[in-house]
Amino acid sequence: VRFHFRIRFRFSLFPLIVSAYQKTMAGERVAKQLNSVLIILMIINATYCLIPVICTGESGRNQNVINFAAENNIEYFSGPEDNKIKRWNECANHLNVDTFHALDCDDPFFDPHRIIESMNLLEDSSVEVVLPSDYSDGGAATEGFSIRAKSLNFSSQLEDTANTEMCYSFFKNKLHSIKLPDPLYAIEKVRLTLDYQEDYNFLNKLAFTLDLRISRELVEEYLSENYEETPNFSINSLWKDNQHQLTEETYENFSRAKQVL
Repeated sequence: VRFHFRIRFRFSLFPLIVSAYQKTMAGERVAKQLNSVLIILMIINATYCLIPVICTGESGRNQNVINFAAENNIEYFSGPEDNKIKRWNECANHLNVDTFHALDCDDPFFDPHRIIESMNLLEDSSVEVVLPSDYSDGGAATEGFSIRAKSLNFSSQLEDTANTEMCYSFFKNKLHSIKLPDPLYAIEKVRLTLDYQEDYNFLNKLAFTLDLRISRELVEEYLSENYEETPNFSINSLWKDNQHQLTEETYENFSRAKQVL
C-alpha cells in the first residue's frame, strides 16, 4: 500500500472533525472491502494546516479506527453510531470549541484550502453554518460544513439512534447559513465521494496513481486530461435519489427537536 509519509501538523485555530465510521448505503457494503484506516491516512496526509480529530461511532466495528488514532497520538472521540449530528455536537463539546469543520471520511480527496476558506467565511460572518459548495455537495467532495458548535445543541433532544446523515437541507432551511461558492477549478462530471463499489474501485485506482500530496487543483487537471467523466459518475443519479430519501428521514428526525422549529 502506497502510504509513505510522516504525520506533521501546523496548528490552526479550529479542529477538523473527521467523521469516520462503517457506512451502508443502498444495500452496498463497501466497508467490507475498504480499510477505513487507509482512507483516514489519506485525509491526515492532506491536513497539513489543520488539527484532525477522528470522530467515530461507539460500536466495536470501529475499533480499528480508534486503534489507529491511539497508536498515532491523534485525538479521537466516540459518540452515537447512527446520529451523526449528535456525535459532532458531543465531540465539539468534548473539545470545548466554538467552531469546527466537519468532514466525512468518504471524501478523501477534499481540498484543505477550501476548508480554510469555509472557516474564514464562518468567522467573518454571523451565520451558524457554512454549507459546502454545490460542486462539493453534488459529488465532487471538496469540503464539508463549517459550524458554530452551539447551533447543534438542539441535537441533544434527539435519540442516539435517530438517522441525521443527510443534514444539508435542514441546515440550509432551518439554520442561519451561507453556501461556499464553487471552486474556480471545478469541472463537469466529477464524482470523488465513496458510497458504492464503483466509487471504491475508482478512488482506489486514483490513490495509487497520484502522489497523495498532490493539490486538489492538480487532481482536477489530471481528471480533465484523462477522463470525459469519472468512471463512477454514472451512479451519481442513483446516489442523489438515495440521498433524497435519506433527507426526508433526517427531516422527520430533526422535527422532533422542537426548540429549533
